[in-house]
Amino acid sequence: MYKYSIPIKNDYFIRSGRDRVVAELKKAGINEAYLAIGALTEDTSEFERILALLRENIAYLREKGFEVGVRYWSLMMNDSNSFTTV
Repeated sequence: MYKYSIPIKNDYFIRSGRDRVVAELKKAGINEAYLAIGALTEDTSEFERILALLRENIAYLREKGFEVGVRYWSLMMNDSNSFTTV
């Protein structure tokens, strides 16, 4: 049996609705979802909002039977910030 994975923007659930997205994923035979959160930010309140939404979406997708991962946008940052470049 094949395993199908798909990346989904974490904020997408707000715009489209969790139930609708899950119904479409199941219809397509998706087993795994990778939630993409975009570039990291130093704005503490925005970062907390992103993490809270991420926690909610992970719990919801697991409850619906999906394996869930997270995709971080971390390697393409040219902005001036306090993050360590690797």
